[in-house]
Amino acid sequence: MHYKYFYFFSLLIIQLSILVYPQDKLPDSEKWIIIDKDLMYNIVIATDANQKINKGLLYGMKGDSIYLSVKNEMIRLNLRNLLTLSIEDRRTNNRGFVYGTIGGMYLGTLLFLTSQDQPAKYLEYEDTGVIALYELLFAAVGGGIGYLIDRSSGDQQEVFYFNRDGSGVEKEIKRLKDFLTNSSSSKKIKLNFHLSQVNTRYSEIQDISNNEYYWNGYYSFNYYYQTHNFNMLRKLSLTYDIFEKLEIGIALNWFGEPSFYYNKSDYTYDPVYTTSTISQDYDGLGYYLILNFKPLKNIISDNFDLLIGAGVGFGNIDYNFKSETITQISESETIVVNNDSRIDDVLFSSIIMCEIKYFIYPELSLSLQTDYIYLPENMPAIPEFGIEETRLGNFSIGLGIGINF
Repeated sequence: MHYKYFYFFSLLIIQLSILVYPQDKLPDSEKWIIIDKDLMYNIVIATDANQKINKGLLYGMKGDSIYLSVKNEMIRLNLRNLLTLSIEDRRTNNRGFVYGTIGGMYLGTLLFLTSQDQPAKYLEYEDTGVIALYELLFAAVGGGIGYLIDRSSGDQQEVFYFNRDGSGVEKEIKRLKDFLTNSSSSKKIKLNFHLSQVNTRYSEIQDISNNEYYWNGYYSFNYYYQTHNFNMLRKLSLTYDIFEKLEIGIALNWFGEPSFYYNKSDYTYDPVYTTSTISQDYDGLGYYLILNFKPLKNIISDNFDLLIGAGVGFGNIDYNFKSETITQISESETIVVNNDSRIDDVLFSSIIMCEIKYFIYPELSLSLQTDYIYLPENMPAIPEFGIEETRLGNFSIGLGIGINF
């Protein structure tokens, strides 16, 4: 009995030494790997070159060796002398629920709560309380499906094969280290969905005149008042890690803006009566080759990543603006002034972006991101609302969902 207490006390001392001792001062062969807490003491089955099988509980890894707890003893196995290594992985038990919850909320909102009349996937709603109920419903359905998948899958086994040539063994040892530390560095291909609040011309007008608002003797009304400036599919990107700190890839960016149709009328009935009607339809899709630099790689935790990126490409533009001002002076003819602008062209475009990622799992990440689209052409001024001429490009800030392979 005392021997068992001594054994477990020794294990505790070794674990504390792993956490407390400055590992960076040790050579790589002497550094303990900080193992994911959900993998510690999971069942391991190791088969060596002589077909001998060792079964124990995962205790640790240092250099090219793995340590198991077998019948109250700690044994060391050199990975280069093994044929296979199988490790029980219970972490998959709740991943389906997490994937389902996030995926259900996103896909449900994208498919059912965005406008069908707008050039991009902008949210369209009148009551935020109703939106919240829908979001809970989508999350519950997605999470429920994921939960059922989790329950049916049971515990998983991750198998590593070391009966390979020199480079193959090195890659498998690295894969084992990434697996044990729950590192995202082994995932080279990344598919990202970005949803963002976009700074649009529509938002500028909203700042001046809310949906129905009286000011300075004028009445204004927008016929698209249920549309909002949150784009559920601002950007879709696919990247590949060519170096540890550099990604290359392609991106599609839907930078079109919500359509609006505003009517602004004088209601004071002075001798001069003015009414203005303005409308804008802006559909834009950009195609970019992008580079993302990761300056904090290996400096901060593998659970986080900072990306600073830029890209060049072209944008397919379909922009249509119309303005009509009618001025009626008593006992005089009506004065009509029209100001129309149309751009239907393919233009050079560029993008700059910044993103902070958090890896829930190596295969799944959430992020905060911002970007700016540059286009050389301008939108016309809208003097009726005091808005100056501005670029077709726009700025956004929002969230990202990443799937990593």
